[in-house]
Amino acid sequence: MPDTKEEKFKCGKCGIEIGGHNQYCHDGMCDDCYFEEYFPEDAQVFEADIEKIKIHCRMGAIKKENQKFKEFLQSADFDQERVIKIIKEIEDKIKCPNGGHCCSMLKEGLQKKDLGKFFANAEICPIVFNVLENSREEFLEDIYAFENPDL
Repeated sequence: MPDTKEEKFKCGKCGIEIGGHNQYCHDGMCDDCYFEEYFPEDAQVFEADIEKIKIHCRMGAIKKENQKFKEFLQSADFDQERVIKIIKEIEDKIKCPNGGHCCSMLKEGLQKKDLGKFFANAEICPIVFNVLENSREEFLEDIYAFENPDL
């Protein structure tokens, strides 16, 4: 009779025992850690230091991600309510160091006509940067479906 030992796994964040589904489909995390990581309730502030934001935005991989996200936003009818919620949450957590000149376009939500300015201003405004980062995270599943329509 073959040895049928069941594989045992532990959550990579909190260490509790998890099953194979969580190991392979939830990045090795329990449900609580997975949903906290990928589907947080509130928008998060990723960075507020302008110098670090500039460095981040100029990285090649980030430029590619932002270009893909921009293409998604330009050709999809994205959920404005989701974006407006993120904008509100970020504006409640961070003050604009530029008197709102760089992020005023977000007052009405994120409009397609403002996408170029939005992506350009991510380098100079922590509000725009954090709205961009949170929005990209929020729409990851939609972006994947957009980029892989046959799956």
